[in-house]
Parts: sequence; structure tokens; C-alpha cells
Amino acid sequence: MYFRKNLYILLLLLIGITGLSHYSYSQEQQTVSIVKDIGNGNFDAGLEHVIALAKDGNGAATFLIANLHLDIGNIEEFKKYLRIAAEQNNPTAIKFLATSLYKGTFSEPDFEKAREWFERGAALRNINSMMYLGIINRDGLSKEANPQEAYFWFSLAGFLKQQVPGQKEPKEFAKEIEHLLDDEVIHSTNKRISQWILNNPEVKPQGITPIK
Repeated sequence: MYFRKNLYILLLLLIGITGLSHYSYSQEQQTVSIVKDIGNGNFDAGLEHVIALAKDGNGAATFLIANLHLDIGNIEEFKKYLRIAAEQNNPTAIKFLATSLYKGTFSEPDFEKAREWFERGAALRNINSMMYLGIINRDGLSKEANPQEAYFWFSLAGFLKQQVPGQKEPKEFAKEIEHLLDDEVIHSTNKRISQWILNNPEVKPQGITPIK
């Protein structure tokens, strides 16, 4: 996965750009500070630890490496490690990758690939991924519009998401297209939501344990 190959290149770039040995903690970039915290104040040790975790399949560590590359403007390396982190089932990386495909952040929008990654994120109970799946199916962005599928994802997101005052809730999105569906479809969709929740239990995402 190229982790070791790029470790020292990344380290040299970070030192050259941020001057880690001279900057105070408050002057360092946020991602660099996280790595330094992981190493108990030692950036080099923290980076070595993150690299080791990433090689062992820790998606959170790989996503952190991706963000280190993003901080120094190394976009191609960022995209590479972002995809690896997504393939390691890191929900944040999956959401970021899917959203970039949806919006065309790095190239032309690819709604079909975005949908595939959003489905993978939704399986991990990522609410953002569910909402995008609702929008994709509502608007027919990767294939023909499917109000029933859109209603399912909006309703599922509404069931799982904690309400936030002042925000438009997923249930409101579902309500806006409810008139397109008959009572039987709505009933079957609600049964499908209950079954989906049973079949997709919550999975605790991997974290990054600091060096002791």
C-alpha cells in the first residue's frame, strides 16, 4: 500500500513546509497536531505509529495519512490514501470519497460510483450517505428516478438520526415525496426499514490509540 515508501517523503515535506522543530503547538496545522498528540508530543513517533496502524488495516489511521497529504497540497497522494481508507471501511473516508465523486471535486461527477460508495457508507449507518442516496434516487442522477427508494433512504435516515434544532430533518425530505407513493408502498417501506435495522447493527468505527 506504499505506506513505508512514502513515509519519509511525507515527513520531509512536512518538516520543510511547517518547520515542525521550530513551530509552537498552536502554529502547527491541525492534522499535524493530532499526529503529535498520538506520539505523546513526538511527531516522528506519532507518524510511525499511524503508519503501522494503517498497514494493519486501520482506516482511521489511513484517513489521517490522507489528510496529512492534503495539508501539504499533495492531492494525488491524498486521493490514493483516501481510497485506501475507504476500502478499509472508514466511514468518514467513504463519505468524503463518495461526496467528491458526487460533486466532481477532482474530476467530472460520477453519480454511479458515488452511489456505490454511498451504499457502502449507508451500510455502516452513515446518515449523510443515506441522505445522498435519497437525493440520487429522488432526482434520478445515476439511473431512473425511484421515489420509493428515495423515500426508504430518507425515512431510514430520519429514524436513525438525532434531531438537531434549526436543521431540515430527513423525515421532512421523506414527507415531500410521500404523495408519490400509495399506502401499500409506504407500509412495505416501513417494514423494510425495520428489517434493515435488524440486518445492519451499529458497528463501532476504528480509532487511533495513542502511544503509551
